[in-house]
Amino acid sequence: MEKSDEVFKITKDEERAKDLLDMAKERMSIIIKFIPKSVHYRLLEEYYEVAVQLITAIMYADGYKTLSHISLMQYLNRYNEFSHRELEILDNMRKFRHGAIYYGSKIGGNFFINHENEIKSLVNKLNNMVENKLKSKILVELFKKVQKIPYQISKFVKEEINENIKRGDCRHKSELLFQLLNKNNFEAKKLKVVFNWQDLPIPEEMLSSLKKFGTVWDHDSLTVKINNEWIKVDCTWNPELRSKGFPITEYWDGKSDTLQITKGKLQFYEADKYEKKTKIDKEEAHKFADELNKWLTPKS
Repeated sequence: MEKSDEVFKITKDEERAKDLLDMAKERMSIIIKFIPKSVHYRLLEEYYEVAVQLITAIMYADGYKTLSHISLMQYLNRYNEFSHRELEILDNMRKFRHGAIYYGSKIGGNFFINHENEIKSLVNKLNNMVENKLKSKILVELFKKVQKIPYQISKFVKEEINENIKRGDCRHKSELLFQLLNKNNFEAKKLKVVFNWQDLPIPEEMLSSLKKFGTVWDHDSLTVKINNEWIKVDCTWNPELRSKGFPITEYWDGKSDTLQITKGKLQFYEADKYEKKTKIDKEEAHKFADELNKWLTPKS
């Protein structure tokens, strides 16, 4: 590989790194997906472009920049995760892509045929490295996506939970976030939290309807592993409830606990080991849920 020293120190830019990661994923799912399997030289070109976007993302996350494709490939020498053979494959892809774009050469297709699995494995490794560098940023984006879903106590059917749900309570929202975290390779666990409705700014007349077993209920939440630490992540209350005095997580760094269901006393348990600590009367609970939903719904 030719030598190049065209690498510049810049301020770390995770925002741009995340944009490049998203673009690389779009290229994989939109462009590469629809290229005929027989057009191998085009597949090589597009996989190379994905690799370039991902390596550029790594550099931005690290605080570096280059306009040279050679320097881009050489930057990976800083990481022991990449073997000499992998760097050699990347450099060959660069050369074949150059030949295709500037000289109309299609011989890179043969290289793709002979190294397809290695190329895909290498791109996957680059993708994982970028995601690991941007874990906290990705976590914040997933959290916000679920947090903004309006809170409403409603029937819970786990099989119906997906990104298209229009509203939900702690069960719906924590389940959706759990699914999204798993999809994005986060390590997450479900939590059961014992809390008291009285620790929220809910009208007393509404709380007084819970007579038989009181206002102490259990609640669904999550804990997520980030930078080798387990943090508590609760996406229950949508931002609009700030006006009613609910604890809303804002300006979160994705590295520490979010605000929880209440600011009062809480007890946390791993969901799969939880033995129910609370009781509710169904008739009272349904009435309370209806009243709470009406009270929380913005008046048009």
